[in-house]
Amino acid sequence: MPLLWVLRDLVGLTGTKFGCGIAQCGACTVNLDGEAVRSCVLPIAAIGNRKITTIEAIGATPAGKKVQNAWRDLDVVQCGYCQSGQVMAAAALIASNPMEPVDCTAHVRPDGCEIWVGTQVPTRVVDTVRKITGLPAEKIVVHNHLLGGGFGRRLEIDMVSQAAKIARQVNAPVKVMWAREEDIRHDMYRPYYYDRISAGLDANGKPVAWQHRIVGSSILARFAPSAVKNGVDPDAVEVAADLPYDLPNQFIDYVRQEPRHVPTSRAVCSQPS
Repeated sequence: MPLLWVLRDLVGLTGTKFGCGIAQCGACTVNLDGEAVRSCVLPIAAIGNRKITTIEAIGATPAGKKVQNAWRDLDVVQCGYCQSGQVMAAAALIASNPMEPVDCTAHVRPDGCEIWVGTQVPTRVVDTVRKITGLPAEKIVVHNHLLGGGFGRRLEIDMVSQAAKIARQVNAPVKVMWAREEDIRHDMYRPYYYDRISAGLDANGKPVAWQHRIVGSSILARFAPSAVKNGVDPDAVEVAADLPYDLPNQFIDYVRQEPRHVPTSRAVCSQPS
């Protein structure tokens, strides 16, 4: 029996909808260990001990609460029937959710330190470990592994800090690995952008004027502050400011807005452009 019918007919959770029945429309979406799945074709026997989250409970999760608040505040509602599946899919995507959970191994010794981690910023790893251990940079070796689908999550070095701080207290290598549930709950979420576009047309209906305001967080302000010139993050406007269309009058501006307690992560800049 598919999970959908167990939820609706046996458990009484009817917020998950039946749509196409072939896993295409998404109305039946639920989250299984944080991953969006189509419950209309997922056999109940394939679930095992994995955690199921439906639309009824998604608001109790950090990602789900953010999605529901944004959904309401920005009046996202379109098809009411499909809405629960859309919210569930968005909640699963808001976290980076790399294929490999966040992890790092550290071995801190009096004469040096070795770090085993998949990272996008090895120089930041060295600098962080240097500050924690007091060792010079030349005594710190980073064994940089494959990222395991980092998706920008491994621009952060919090897992390295955790491993290095613990490893200072023991005389052996220490491996820190987040559980999948911890990875989703404490991830670096993706703040949304707000774009306002207006255009002017000539007598023939051809666009002759274009104005685009982009409001959102700046990832370069965190990782490469010198790249931000006159308050403009070039990543945030890189596509919008170089349109492939012949528009004689263009005005593109950027307003930096950092949401509280939501550090930037992958795709927050060029994606909205």
